[in-house]
Amino acid sequence: MPFKKQRENTAKIEAEKALDRIPTSDGRIHIMLFRSFGNTYRGMTFGPDPKYNDQMNAILNEMQDRGLTILDVKVMPSDEKGLGGAQQFITLITYK
Repeated sequence: MPFKKQRENTAKIEAEKALDRIPTSDGRIHIMLFRSFGNTYRGMTFGPDPKYNDQMNAILNEMQDRGLTILDVKVMPSDEKGLGGAQQFITLITYK
């Protein structure tokens, strides 16, 4: 399995686990927080982060597939580093 597809599948599984803990769309506002790691950038200062983008898009797609409305997405970098110095991101999703 290509690595990109593996990342998307992992994100979808984690989103499903989290979403299984909440009721179906009930009209109320809810939040969901994810911690994830992006790619390791050595010497790069600008560019998309395919790893993070694949993971978050899979989660947002799964939420919308379940009939939830995304109201806001906030991304905050963390001081935590992963393997090879990968940046950790904290993503707060507000949805209804």
